[in-house]
Amino acid sequence: MDILKIALIFVLVVLFLSKKVPIIIVMPAASVLLVLLFSVPATTFIVAYAESLRSHDTVEVVLTLYLIMLLEEVMVKRGYMKRLLSSMDDLFHSKRINISLLPMLIGFLPSAGGALFSAPLVGKAAEGTALTPEDKTFLNTMYRHVIEIFFPTYPYIIMASQISDQPFSRLIPALFPIAVIVFVLGQWYMRKLPHHQPFPLAGRGKMALALTLALWPLLALIFLILAFHKPIHITLDIVVHMPVYLCTGIILIALILVERLPLKDLPRLFKESTNIRMLLMILVVMAFKDMLILCGVKDILPSAIAGLPIPSFLTFSLMGLFISAITGFSFVALGIVLPLALVGVSDTLPMTVLIVLSTYCGVMITPMHLCITMVADLFKANLNRVLAKSLPPYLIVYALSIGLFLLLNRI
Repeated sequence: MDILKIALIFVLVVLFLSKKVPIIIVMPAASVLLVLLFSVPATTFIVAYAESLRSHDTVEVVLTLYLIMLLEEVMVKRGYMKRLLSSMDDLFHSKRINISLLPMLIGFLPSAGGALFSAPLVGKAAEGTALTPEDKTFLNTMYRHVIEIFFPTYPYIIMASQISDQPFSRLIPALFPIAVIVFVLGQWYMRKLPHHQPFPLAGRGKMALALTLALWPLLALIFLILAFHKPIHITLDIVVHMPVYLCTGIILIALILVERLPLKDLPRLFKESTNIRMLLMILVVMAFKDMLILCGVKDILPSAIAGLPIPSFLTFSLMGLFISAITGFSFVALGIVLPLALVGVSDTLPMTVLIVLSTYCGVMITPMHLCITMVADLFKANLNRVLAKSLPPYLIVYALSIGLFLLLNRI
């Protein structure tokens, strides 16, 4: 009976999200319905919900995303992105490289409109080629989201680490090979383009330096996250540990100092870069996850999953694929499915990787993904043809995610 209650809530969440009811309404309503069905006292629910909203894990996720928003805003305002794109074109002089790497580099920062930002650049790089509007839409969207597979500035990667208690030092290396595979799959769609055009070799060192200078905030952030997110023992008494928000804050302060931003401009910067809706979505999803735990899902789920006619890992991966395809948000699907999938699991890495990749694939094949629909409109592309192009590569990735899960379970 309890599993039917969870299933009902799950169906209602998917239904209302598919009807485009805002997530910040659906998830709190689902939390209330959950505790009502499980007869949780109102005072217990209120206290638990408040505790969830101010818990260490939730605050860390929200603070990290907020600082990333600030960092991105400073980089855009001070011309870093423009210099990055210009120096790449000068250095590589290749349509293939520009069409793939320009969206990828922008993808290091999880801007809500990143695909629209990179689309005109991809369109310019594709001028004079045989690429159709559908090709340009597909390639821009694919490469804009390659970094999302593994890089810990994205909400669902941060959430995956928090929920599974897996450090980035384990999670990132497990996911990175799939990002490489997606990059290679995208090259197939540009096979008719030349690899590069003739260009003078003189001055390439200066071009590479210009590219590095434009990239330094991102490179420094990557280094800090990978080097210091996991505790490092300096001596027997000194342990260095820097969460992602602290790494991001350090780079943000360094960038503000390097650019000599006036103090009077900072309040306006904070205001313009804040995406309240995104931060609220993270809060309510994390709270729903905690309400599932409050209602005893860890005790209910194992016996229910054991009775299904397919392997439990496949059940969870299909749930992640389906929810993300319906909602268009990978972190929503991950926040719902991953806590359930990890119940009773000793080594959480294989299942976490599987659910991350399943939710990623679901988002990349659905018109609910706003990046796909907005870029298709910009390029005047046929959306159905774009989605048809997306199915083969992401079904391959989904199959590989299952294979990777089985491999990690054997290691």
